[in-house]
Amino acid sequence: MPTRNRPMNGHRIRVCARRRALVAVALAVLALAALPAVGQAAVMKLGSDLTKPANMIEAHGADALFFNTMIDGVPGAMPAGGQITLVRVKGSVLDKPSVRRNTDPVRPMFHVQALHPIDGGRFRVMLSSAGFFLPIVTILQDGSLRGDPQQISAYEPVNLCVNKGDYVDFNDFGGFEWRWGPYGGMPVQAFSRTPGTSLYFYTKNAGTNNGSEWPPDELKQGEELLMQTTLATGPDATDRCPGGFKQHIFTGLEMRSSGATLNAGDGTMKVKTTCNGRNYGGCKGVLLVSANVGGRSTSLGGAPFFVRPAATSTVTVKLTKANAALLKKLGGVAKVIADGHDDPAHDSRARPGVPVQKKKVTKTLRLSVSG
Repeated sequence: MPTRNRPMNGHRIRVCARRRALVAVALAVLALAALPAVGQAAVMKLGSDLTKPANMIEAHGADALFFNTMIDGVPGAMPAGGQITLVRVKGSVLDKPSVRRNTDPVRPMFHVQALHPIDGGRFRVMLSSAGFFLPIVTILQDGSLRGDPQQISAYEPVNLCVNKGDYVDFNDFGGFEWRWGPYGGMPVQAFSRTPGTSLYFYTKNAGTNNGSEWPPDELKQGEELLMQTTLATGPDATDRCPGGFKQHIFTGLEMRSSGATLNAGDGTMKVKTTCNGRNYGGCKGVLLVSANVGGRSTSLGGAPFFVRPAATSTVTVKLTKANAALLKKLGGVAKVIADGHDDPAHDSRARPGVPVQKKKVTKTLRLSVSG
């Protein structure tokens, strides 16, 4: 005979409800674990290693720019989008005032620029740094030098962003008025003879400004620009630059000690939480509750949470009566872990490509117990 459906008794209803709650927490934990992890912060030194001597001079009367497409067989294009945070240049400008007609002090200014390849072998100047200055090495009348032609100088551009595949150039503003001897412009000694290396060169009066587009004048073989750039990506780059999110590091869910309660009668535990307004898309994840029982950490339960940016919310965790009674016996002292992540895909402030960040926040709470 067919078995009749029987109504579930109170015990079985409670068991099923408990199972549903545990399944919900387990699914939240699995979803969190499935999120892609944020890649390791990458800060890369690119370009010249600055070990070779500055023994070549470029001297041009008009604005001129230089960038390596290859150094020692290594491509010079940016391997990722991000922010150029530091530029180091080995070399100087050579000056010989005894033979120069212009008696005004040499002004060895240059910029670094982000170049983007476009069609037809041409390049577009996307961004330029503020003006920087190379050191001056003076050739005295007796032939001795005042200054070090091999010194390395460091410069910090502001918000100089690059995309993957871009190049960073050295752009001097010419120097016809400071020419001397065999040089057609201000002599910049910041280059080295290097096999397996290629250097693009372009010059035009007022032709290297932002937005200018041009094909290089020449590809020079065996010449290295002694310039090293530091490329910061992800959490080390400003959010103005591709893939950067330095200003929006996920801080995790904040839990308040005050206002945390436990109703031992119905097993309801409540924790007041806050999500910092700078977190992309809010704080999502699971709240896990445990307690120290006989010197061992014992899991008591958990619940999923979602708190919007700059919002405060009370997260409710439903414990079994046995676990609630145990927690009451322990004086309401619980360790609570907010295992969470942000949600940049649903925040208009986040630029495309910003990854999901995860963080665990652990706090010991003394609950106000009733029931």
